[in-house]
Amino acid sequence: MATSSLVTTIKCILEAVKNNKELLIKLEPVIFPLVVNTLTPDGLENLDEAMECMTLIMFETNDVTERMWSLFPHLLKVGKSTSIIFSCWQQR
Repeated sequence: MATSSLVTTIKCILEAVKNNKELLIKLEPVIFPLVVNTLTPDGLENLDEAMECMTLIMFETNDVTERMWSLFPHLLKVGKSTSIIFSCWQQR
């Protein structure tokens, strides 16, 4: 429950500062450990909001850092092991 509130709060903060590219770049390494936690069995319930946070950073900074790329194999593994159906697949 506490993690859920934390992710929601971080998402609100990112939304509030999304026009400040420099600040978003500085926030990425700060929230990265939280995102990594959402890729574990204990954090999966917060995966959706955590991915929204990372997507916002990537979109607003127009950059995908090495740190972000490091999440990709883990996302695929989580998707495969938990049968997560991503919304883009559902819309076909």
